[in-house]
Order: sequence, then C-alpha cells, then structure tokens
Amino acid sequence: MEGSGKDSERGWHAGDFLVNIHLSLIPARDVILPPISSKVIKNLIDSGSFLKGLGTLSSSKDHYKPFFISCLYRDNGERLYRVHSRRASDILLIARGGEHLMARVSAVVPREVIGDLLSIGRGGFETSYGPFNVALDKIEVIDLKELRLDLSRGFVMTFKTPVILSPKIILPPLKKIMDKYGKMKIGHLTLPVPGLIFAHALRLWNRAVPEDLRLTRPNDKDDIYSYRVAVMGTALTEVIGYKTWTETVILGKNEKGVLRKTRGFRGYIVMNIKHKITRKAMERALALAKYLGIGRSRGIGLGEVGIDPRVVEEGVELGSEGI
Repeated sequence: MEGSGKDSERGWHAGDFLVNIHLSLIPARDVILPPISSKVIKNLIDSGSFLKGLGTLSSSKDHYKPFFISCLYRDNGERLYRVHSRRASDILLIARGGEHLMARVSAVVPREVIGDLLSIGRGGFETSYGPFNVALDKIEVIDLKELRLDLSRGFVMTFKTPVILSPKIILPPLKKIMDKYGKMKIGHLTLPVPGLIFAHALRLWNRAVPEDLRLTRPNDKDDIYSYRVAVMGTALTEVIGYKTWTETVILGKNEKGVLRKTRGFRGYIVMNIKHKITRKAMERALALAKYLGIGRSRGIGLGEVGIDPRVVEEGVELGSEGI
C-alpha cells in the first residue's frame, strides 16, 4: 500500500526548510550512464562522499520521504532515462567526456544541515559509472511557511518524467476495505486523475512539514482528509486540456539479471480547481510537489513535475507548448 512503513506512520518532519540544489556534472571521459541517470548523483550521496547530510533520506524506502533527485539533463532540459520498447530497449545512455550535464536535488532539512550543504563547492568524484567533475551551480533555501502557489486562475502541470502513482490511494480509509483490497495488484495510473495527484501531494506535504503547518480538517486523520481531497478534487476540478502518453522505464536489472521496469504517464494537463478548500490546500501541497515530485520513485528522478499559472491570450491556452 502507498506509504506503508514506520517512517510514513510517524511522518518525517525532517526540518523546516526546503533546499533546492542545482548541480553541474562533466564526465572526465566517455561514460555509459545507468538507465535512470539520477543514480549517478544517488551513488555519490549514498556512498557518503557528496551531500553527506542527505544520506538517510536518499537511502530510505519510504514512498513519502521529502527528497528528490532529478535525472541528469542537457541544455535542452530533456531528462536522461531509458524507455523500454522493441526499438529503443537496447540503446544505451552515453555521455561524452567534457559534456556539460545538469541535475537537481531537493529535500526538506533541519536548519543545522544547511551550512554543510552551502559548503559543497566542487570537485572530482569517482562513481560506479565513471569519473565526474561535479560543481554546485545554485542553492535555494526556502522557509516552508512561505511556500505557496497562486492557483486561483488555474494552472498547467507538466510531467517531465513518468509519474508512478497507484490508484489505490483513493481507497476509502476503512480497515475492512484496506484489509481486503490494500494488497491487490492493479498496476499504476496511465492517465493523470486530478484528485489522485492532489491526494499524493497532500500526504507528501503532511509527512514533511511541522505539525502546525499540516493540512487537515478538525477530527480528520491524514488518510481521511487525503481521501476527501481525492474525491472532491476529482469531482470539482475542471480539466481544460491535456496531452498525455505512457512510458515504460527501464530501472536496471535484479540480482538474477532480469530487467526491472515500471510504467507511468507523461505529458501535461491544464486544470482549474473549483472547490475552494481543495484549492487552498493544493496551493501549499503542490508548491512542495513542484520541487519533490509526485508518486513513487521520486528519489531516482521519476514523477518530476512543473507547475505554472494558466495563461490565456485571445482564447488560446499558453504554457504547454513544446512538451
């Protein structure tokens, strides 16, 4: 079930600040990247040689950990990961020596970690995938109390990498139903359903922030309120336009050499939340999701989203061109 595990039950509350770290990477020679290129950064963090204060978050298996590593990307912004298909499954991801690549790491952290992150600097690092020169381009530090979007006129949500989201997040939070259906295998969503996206964003927010910032209703537990948001967000959100497709992503191979894959949706959706209570909650929760993503495998770069205000000029929707 989504978010099972001790960390999910107690909530992370890793800190009061969101850090958004932009990195540059230059391979020292030609290298073959992993199928999910974010694993280059993850390898450095997990080994303890880079961004040491984020190791616990990076290694956690919790679906709602307040942590995100983007896939590597080039100047055109295209994220580097391998898509499984008859024609493309054998194509390797290759980065040339001296090529400029970029990545982003975002996390909710306590104040005392920020100083260590600000002193990253630059250097040469040996990874499991080859040698890289890594430099800090920019770091943003945002107080969670100030994190908010204006969604009053609608917005465009862009899915930059496949979103891996279980429809079971909308199951009624009743023990009898959860015991019967919670472990049923039904796959992942292949279309963006507004309420289900909102429910995940709400749970992510509530597990990451201090208690006084959590979004709920009087006498509601977190799972009950996220269920309300899933239902009301789907029923009372106007979907103005969308373009989506599914992608099957190669994650790597297991210990037996069998290919590991997962499937999610990409594209964009233009929405206007008509239910005021849901919209106000999403102005906080989606502001965090813009940095930390939506769905599973955010710690390796899947579920990356962009959220921009809806813009209409002379009856023409703007903001989704070129996706």
